[in-house]
Amino acid sequence: MSVFGHGVEICTSVTRPSPQDGSIIYETDTNNLLVYSNTVWTPIVLGFINTSVKTSGYTLAAIDVNTFIELNSTSSLTLTVPNDSSVNFNVGTQINILQTNTGQVTVAGAGGVTVNATPGLKLRTQWSSATLIKRASNVWVAIGDLVA
Repeated sequence: MSVFGHGVEICTSVTRPSPQDGSIIYETDTNNLLVYSNTVWTPIVLGFINTSVKTSGYTLAAIDVNTFIELNSTSSLTLTVPNDSSVNFNVGTQINILQTNTGQVTVAGAGGVTVNATPGLKLRTQWSSATLIKRASNVWVAIGDLVA
């Protein structure tokens, strides 16, 4: 770890420093700026998000926090939400997805992960979008232009 600016530490999600209220860190592996308060690391939203284009099935990774994922395929594909043992996203994490081609996108939870949605977990058509929100350990909700 090293320090830059006014006490902001550079680290990774694996090498976070011992927290103290008011600590601020920048995680190089997730591209997140976080502040520690009341026993929780909370992302600081900077008013912009990254965009990432995927052309085949994809499993979310730590780097996808604050990312708009464009799923671009003419074949159906699955976006998988990993188990906390693989990637432990903070509760409250939001990831936006957009189907940019004709291949229908299905959202699925890896083993042990529940993704709740209504009426289903498929994006409805090209240009449909949804937001995935982590609500608890291995529990997410998908909200958006979805079908069964």
